[in-house]
Amino acid sequence: MAKKKEYRPKGPIQILAVIGLVIAILWTAKGLFQFGSAGFKDVTNKVSKKKSNLPTLKCVPSDNSDSIIYDLAEMDANEPKNVPEESEARKRFFQQDGYFEFVNVTDEEYQINIHNVQNGMKKGYLATITRSSGVIEWTFPGPYRADLSFAEVITVMQNAKIYSGICTKIEKKNL
Repeated sequence: MAKKKEYRPKGPIQILAVIGLVIAILWTAKGLFQFGSAGFKDVTNKVSKKKSNLPTLKCVPSDNSDSIIYDLAEMDANEPKNVPEESEARKRFFQQDGYFEFVNVTDEEYQINIHNVQNGMKKGYLATITRSSGVIEWTFPGPYRADLSFAEVITVMQNAKIYSGICTKIEKKNL
């Protein structure tokens, strides 16, 4: 017959070790679940951006030069997400070197803002597309210093070259 061990109450060190082990297991499980949910959110965000109802437009300038394709859904999905809200911080953000594309949608028009800052100089253009007619107006201000005041930017925009054309919606083909 096997000898029965006598029951001994657990000491405080053993109790603390068990509590520590349980906490470590729960903490690890929480981390795994958060990691899994972040991946799920990332995948669903990418899928939802691809299913955007924004169109792809083919825009032809009035002089029949080369057409430009704007995939508004892709441009919208690629907008920088870290743009500060506060006015001065926002101004400094757009003075740093980088390439930015923004799409703004209203009931009447699509507004596209493309600008590239290199070595303190800003280049780019604005495109405004009237949704009801497809008429596009491109505004090219020419290069200017990225640190200009708002009033100076207005003057630059008043002297900008303006071109027009027509945009038509095109369907994407998945290959």
